[in-house]
Parts: sequence; C-alpha cells; structure tokens
Amino acid sequence: MPTTKKLGVLLVTNHLRLGCTTKTFLTYEKYLDRKIFDVHRFILEKEEWNIKKLLNLIERNTIRVVVTNSIYYETGKRYTDVIHFLKMCQKNNIRVIDITHFSKVDGAVDALLDARLFVSSICRLVYVYRLSQSGHELEYQEKFHVLHNPLDTKKLDNFVIGKNQKGALRKKLGIPHNVFLIGRFGRSDHDKWDDMVVRILPFLLRKNKNFFILLQAKPDVYNPQIFTRFSHNILSLPETNNEKEIAQHMQLCDALLQTSRIGESFGCAIAEGMYYGKPIVTSSTDFRAPTPFERDNGQLELVEDQKNGFICQNPKEAAEAIARLHDNEKIYNRIARANSEKARLLFDARKLTQLLQDHIVGKRMVPTQNLSMEEYNKCVKPESQEYLMSLWIGHMVMKIQRKLGFV
Repeated sequence: MPTTKKLGVLLVTNHLRLGCTTKTFLTYEKYLDRKIFDVHRFILEKEEWNIKKLLNLIERNTIRVVVTNSIYYETGKRYTDVIHFLKMCQKNNIRVIDITHFSKVDGAVDALLDARLFVSSICRLVYVYRLSQSGHELEYQEKFHVLHNPLDTKKLDNFVIGKNQKGALRKKLGIPHNVFLIGRFGRSDHDKWDDMVVRILPFLLRKNKNFFILLQAKPDVYNPQIFTRFSHNILSLPETNNEKEIAQHMQLCDALLQTSRIGESFGCAIAEGMYYGKPIVTSSTDFRAPTPFERDNGQLELVEDQKNGFICQNPKEAAEAIARLHDNEKIYNRIARANSEKARLLFDARKLTQLLQDHIVGKRMVPTQNLSMEEYNKCVKPESQEYLMSLWIGHMVMKIQRKLGFV
C-alpha cells in the first residue's frame, strides 16, 4: 500500500533553559504523532538567531507548518529578522502558529500569523487589552485561541513516590517528619520571586510550631533578616532542571504557596502541584495595576478562590489559609481532590497535543469563548498601595544592583 506523505512541521523556540516555555516545547515535540508529522526543531539562541539557516532548514525538509514558541517579544535586529522570516513564510504558503506565553504586542505580527494559541484565557485577555491600550487594531482576534500548557502526566506518574519513600526523603533533606510542609517551586529569578512564602512564618508560628518551608529555588542574593530569624523552619534548595527531583520534592509538601511579583501567564509549577493533589495558595497580580513592569494574572485561571485553593493578598491572609488547611482535614481533602481532577481534565498533554495537531493540519476550529473583562473582575483582588509602592522600590534597587554587577 502507498504510504501517505507526512506533513513537515518545524518547532521553533528561543532557548531550552529551565522554565514553562521550554517544558511546553519539549512536551509537544514528544507527543506530536510521528505517523502524521515529520517533526524538526530549531533553537534560536543556539543558532544565534540565524534566520537564513532557519529558512534553509525549512526548504531542505519541505516544512509546511512552523510552530513558534513566544519568539516575538524581542526588539531591534532580532525583531526585524522575525518579521522578515514571517513574510517569507507567508510568501511561500507556510503556515505559522505561535504558542503565546508572553509577547511583544504587535498587530503587524498578528497579520502575518495564521493563529495565536494563548496558554490561558487570561493570557489572551492581557494581550487584547494591551493591543487596545497601545492603539493597535483588533481585527485579527479570529486568529486567537486558548491552548493550555500541557502536563506530561505519564512522566509525572512515573515520578510518584510512596509513603515510605517520602519519609526517607524528608529525613535525607533534614525536614522533620511531623511538620506541615509548605513548598514554593520555580526558577531563582529575581523578577518572579515574591517573599510572601517566608513572611507567613511569623503569623503561622504564633498558632503552631508545626510549620516548615521548602524553597526550590530562591534568588541567590535574596537573604533578608527573616531567613536568619526563622532558619530552623526554612530549607532552601538550589535551582535544578531535574524534573524527577522537583516532582518528588513537590510530593513531600502538604501545600504550595506559589506567588510571583509579575504573576503567571499559566503557571506550570501550580499545575503540577494540582496534579499531585496539593492545595495551592497564590495571589492576584492585576495586569492593569501601576507597576514598573508588565504582569500577568493567569494563576487565577488555575486557582479559584475557596474552590480549589486560596487567593491571598498579604502574608496574614496566606497564613490563615494555610492554617485552615492544617486544621481542617475535610477542607484539605476537598481542595486536594478538586485540584487533581481539574489538572487531569484540562492539562493532560495527550489531549492538548491533539488540539495542537488540529490547528497544525488547518482544521477549522470553534472560536475560543473569550473571557470578558467583567468575568475577570469577579476573580481579581486588589493590592494595597503599600505593596505596589514596594514593587517600585524593589525594582529600583534591583536596577542599581544589576548596574553595579551584584546580580
């Protein structure tokens, strides 16, 4: 029988460093159906943004669809190269789909793309809001869809450890066996770091001495007085890209406190914690608030306040939420179960890869139901003026430290 010719697909990303965008890239690369697609990859950083080499690869391998991974936030020459690349693809009838985690708002790029797949409905809302605020036309919204970041659930299942293994690992790490363990997972990124996870300790320890914090990881230079004061209740582990180690450490935790100054376009660590049935405490980071940097708020799409976690705007609120989880087994189990069910239903890599494949082959997709600003306003929570001012002060301090070479 004659074999059906495979469709040439090229996956393009900025880099393969630790982070959600890299996980998304590698997961889709793993699960795309090789019986249908001839899959290739191109890492822009590794190839020093060699657009000519990229175009040669496309021609040599008869690529018909390019799936990019948030590559349009650059400015200057790189941006010019990307525009040239997109125009060449359009000229040669090569479809380009972007998986948008974050992006430079640009109607010119939207005109050249065949589809934008936002990793959350709030991520899409943020992009459309910024388009309108910057005076761009909103004529390309029919190209905008939502495709959540995928969880490689098969891999996560392979990392599951039992009760005895958890006990042994806690002992190895020096974590007391009887404590309520609160975890925070992510990169040691100054921009994403938020200190609420340690500032809850004074409030928690007034109620009970049975709380302990596991950090993986915090910025190296971030070492406030509170770390010294509560050093017996905090374990700080270095950043790692060892997925098995991260998954096993996450399973040791009783709950996760995942907050970030800049918010999340999606929140892979939150989604993974949900999959393992961990209650999540996070905060609302309204992208419309006056801050010195752009922010997202996609974590509110994963964590619904009081339903499968808690949205808390200060350390005292977060400590009260953690204490409720510690004290009330019924609430804890309800939230843990809801998280696991939601993650399995919405974020499974095999389901989401099938949706991506539908986009790749040009299947007519039902337009994504847009999240309205009114719906968003129902879940967003206000931030205090003191906190917003602290973001400006912290941002200025960080700029000075970077200029002096301390960071």
